[in-house]
Amino acid sequence: MELNPIQTQTIGAPVGPPMDQIDKILSSKPVLLANPGQVIDNTLYYSYSNAQLVASECVQNFGRFVQSLSNASFGSTSSVSIPNSSFLEGLTLYAELPALGANQFLPRGWLLNSIESLSFILGSSNVSQLTINSSTHAQMYMAGCETQEKRLKALRLAGEEYSAGVAQAPGTINRAQVQLQLPWSRITALCKKLPLDTSLLSNPIIIQIRLKPQNEIIGGAGFASAPNGFSVAKVYATQIDLMDKSMSLKNFMYQEPSLSYNYPFIFTQSFTIDIQNSNTTPVNTNLLTIINADLVGISFAVIDQANLTAGVGGVNALSPFNYQRVKDVLLTFNGLVFYDAPGDASELYDLQDYPGTGMIPYSVVTGGGAGPYITNPKDVRVTYMSLTRLRNTMFCDHFQNSIRISNNALNLSFVGESNNPARVFVTYYYNAVFSLRAGQSALILE
Repeated sequence: MELNPIQTQTIGAPVGPPMDQIDKILSSKPVLLANPGQVIDNTLYYSYSNAQLVASECVQNFGRFVQSLSNASFGSTSSVSIPNSSFLEGLTLYAELPALGANQFLPRGWLLNSIESLSFILGSSNVSQLTINSSTHAQMYMAGCETQEKRLKALRLAGEEYSAGVAQAPGTINRAQVQLQLPWSRITALCKKLPLDTSLLSNPIIIQIRLKPQNEIIGGAGFASAPNGFSVAKVYATQIDLMDKSMSLKNFMYQEPSLSYNYPFIFTQSFTIDIQNSNTTPVNTNLLTIINADLVGISFAVIDQANLTAGVGGVNALSPFNYQRVKDVLLTFNGLVFYDAPGDASELYDLQDYPGTGMIPYSVVTGGGAGPYITNPKDVRVTYMSLTRLRNTMFCDHFQNSIRISNNALNLSFVGESNNPARVFVTYYYNAVFSLRAGQSALILE
């Protein structure tokens, strides 16, 4: 009987996948981000040209690794250390909030909103911690949900609203869960990321989770006496283990330290600006802090500043995802049009990228102060502008025809929903690669 070549081993030969497959995964040359790669047969590893390759038998587990946050108080920072032993595919934050008192309310998606920032570093690296702030994380989360139905479910899982305004019964527990959006962890189903083989790193992956202050999480006149932290906050990992450990690239890379494994991902950068909004005339702003790298897309969300905090005495209508449906969106580069969407055309453009619409079903609190609180259903949205030829539901893999532009050259204009002071949360998306070599990781944006 003829043996499968993947299962055949020669005495004295290196263990692991066959050399004809290894040659397509590992490389001794720097990675080229301009090369879009070629999609081949896949499961666990990307090839050196950022495609996908090599089928291996493996077992997946959900939640075998669990770590509690060292400090679950609002405004605090906790570190999570992920062992460098398995393939890492996803991380979920689960939290419990004790019973609320009178004149206190929770907006929909309160756990997703509670994340001030995520910072991470892959073992020993050539860069300091990379940070994803709250608005960018939320925009990635919503973009990763391919349909309106999925966005609604994801937001409700991230924390059901509570607007009755009366004290909850003693012992009531408010529960929520959010999948953390990191290079190897995505909520999207149509554009799945391959897991990251953490055994290629010499040190654990360190993730820092910073929580927002209390008045940005809980609203109402009684927010100051509300719980000042989660009673339970844990991170659960989704991991994959090879049935045959010799199939890991670790063995080959140990024998030949010059080889590198390149893990592609989308690097994000945040930019925030406060404006005086207008629902009649275009608001113009320059997009700053752009780096010299392959820019594949831009997203932005506009929200009244009063929706972002409970305010003095809890008078504000805390609705942190009350993003406005802006109109007449125009993005130019030194006067050259990149994205022109008159009227509601940006919503039409969404239909090219999503199986459904780009709308986010939300529940908006109409006022603060004393309860009960009135909430109204509302479709909100984030505007996503793809600058590449190949579009996708989510900026989660490499694209062709990305651009490099100088800083201070992009201008964004739009017409908002209100005439109030507002905040614009902008996210830039770039092609990037983590190059893993000799147990170290290097961020490559060139």
